[in-house]
Amino acid sequence: MSDAANTKPQLLLKNVTMRYGGHIAVSNVSLTVNHGDYWLITGENGTGKSTLLKGVLGLLPLTSGSIDRQPGAIGYVPQLAGIEPGFPASVYEVALSGCVAPMGLRYRAPERKKARDALEQLGIAMLAERSFHELSGGQKQRVLLARALCAAQSLLALDEPDAGLDPVVAQGLYAAIRQLHSQGTTVLMISHSPEAVLSDATGVLHLGHGVRFRGTPAEYQLHASSRGFLGS
Repeated sequence: MSDAANTKPQLLLKNVTMRYGGHIAVSNVSLTVNHGDYWLITGENGTGKSTLLKGVLGLLPLTSGSIDRQPGAIGYVPQLAGIEPGFPASVYEVALSGCVAPMGLRYRAPERKKARDALEQLGIAMLAERSFHELSGGQKQRVLLARALCAAQSLLALDEPDAGLDPVVAQGLYAAIRQLHSQGTTVLMISHSPEAVLSDATGVLHLGHGVRFRGTPAEYQLHASSRGFLGS
């Protein structure tokens, strides 16, 4: 990517409003995401966090406003609860499915290597031949992160990847995401445990009825919206 491209926002959300289930789920959200940012998206249940992320991914339509994206695939890690529990594939096959096959469904050596490298990078290469549905929750999330890494060119979008994980396992997942960010990957992460990743983030977006807070982690710790989310 050219230096000129890197000076432009990777994502630019302007006054985004979205409906879900017949109701306004996201109201007038604006956000600038630059290359190398790590945005933590938090807020109460039902405030449109997942809906907004799906709007960014182009999976749900906007009611009004706009989202400008620089070219490039986005790696997406969905909520684990939404994954079919009996998903009949090996760990390697799940990771490989994130790659774009240039010849229909025929993956070539570069795609196969990318999947193996992603599993290695996340410390789960030894699980490659295991069945995905037999893994623990933390292992599954790392596999889904490997798949997203195969899909992503420079941006990862994660929808509560820590949901349902025990604190020790979650810390391992946070460390993996931290490493990817340190290597230049832009991160958008929804979490109901913002205190766990606040030190990793470069920005915080707290949704309520619209945007309750948008700013730096240091500013967020002093803002009223953080009360109850950071144990204050």
